[in-house]
Amino acid sequence: MRISELGLIENVREVILDYRFHGGNVSVQKLAQQERNAALAEIDNVRAARKKHGKRALRLSSNMFEAYVAIRILRRELGLGNLQKPEHFDVGANEGQFGMRLRNAGYSGLIKSFEPVAAPFRMLSAIAPNELPWEVFNFGLSDRDEEREINVSNNTSFSSLKNVTSHAAQFDETSANLYQERIHLCQLDDVLQVDKSFRTFLKIDTQGYEEKVLNGAINYIAGVHGVMLELPIKHLYEDVWNFEEAVAFMREHSFIISNILPVNYDHNVDDVSLIEVDCIFKNINIAPSARL
Repeated sequence: MRISELGLIENVREVILDYRFHGGNVSVQKLAQQERNAALAEIDNVRAARKKHGKRALRLSSNMFEAYVAIRILRRELGLGNLQKPEHFDVGANEGQFGMRLRNAGYSGLIKSFEPVAAPFRMLSAIAPNELPWEVFNFGLSDRDEEREINVSNNTSFSSLKNVTSHAAQFDETSANLYQERIHLCQLDDVLQVDKSFRTFLKIDTQGYEEKVLNGAINYIAGVHGVMLELPIKHLYEDVWNFEEAVAFMREHSFIISNILPVNYDHNVDDVSLIEVDCIFKNINIAPSARL
């Protein structure tokens, strides 16, 4: 793969001590360690507070912790200081796993979650009132307002408006469709507007439907600081974009890659071949010094 096929590479727009600021610099490595230390301190404080108030103990995997550290670094790179309140939008929330990752990692700001399937939404709506501020919405997002039949899988995290591929069954047999359920879809541009008093981070994990969601949110994402997309390396769903097409789409709308996090591996092949990744993008119009 050639870098030029993915999009343009952008240099820093201002001089920083007459050298290029890049990921190998000691200052960047120190930033990452600072964020890890700060995240660990936050988690310890949250654990102590939850224990004091009789709430369940936190369980945080290494992947969850690294994902939260990556989000913290993105927020610092974007200049997300104390001038604005943070908010996280969770599109394709399922049972609220992403929201709880944020809560378990110490995030106490506003979460807005969208989940159209009835069974996981019941779980989501039961969790959210205990973790306020957290708003939940029982509809999906797309590029048009319509009613559709969604394929509901045995493991509802695989439920999708797309059909699964044969590779999905090889990867996880619980991805098989059990039944279809009628859901309502809206355009994000029609239901919400960016509140500039917030620092907005948008996560989209819609099992192959991410492009449709973004096409219905073109105006909205212009005011979003960062976006996290689950993107395929190998396709679990039919008729979806590939990684290169997704990166090109985001670059066309002024977003460049900030970080890439593994989601799952194809252990039928080996222990290093990826199937999907979470790709974090930042808005270069909101962060003028954004860089690759």
